[in-house]
Amino acid sequence: MSLLSSLLTSTGSFDKLRQGYYDEGSACGFVTECQETKDCMFRVCAPHQDAYGGTFFENCIRACNEDRFMQTLEDYVCKNPQQAWELYGITCEGYKARASKGSFKILGREFTFLQIASAILLMILIYIIIQRI
Repeated sequence: MSLLSSLLTSTGSFDKLRQGYYDEGSACGFVTECQETKDCMFRVCAPHQDAYGGTFFENCIRACNEDRFMQTLEDYVCKNPQQAWELYGITCEGYKARASKGSFKILGREFTFLQIASAILLMILIYIIIQRI
């Protein structure tokens, strides 16, 4: 490795060419902003990469580049609480989740019309069986 490439690698100059956008493969060197951004990625994004998929991970990396001081997944997804509930099933603090389309809430639980119809059909069948006995 030449002296020039060694200096570029150790100072993080290649990442400065990225205009402040860092990813998990960035060589930070002595750039504290890069290291803080990578810490955010490994703290917030990486533990949930397998659960939510690639697009979620890429968007999370972008969010860490914008705000590298996020601490939890909720800091990222709760910027839009309705979407956090609908896409990921995450309930944000202070947010009352509305029932999604094709369902409604009874006693704090969400039921779909198919579940209600199945329960009613099951009760009718049980009633018919009991009457025949």
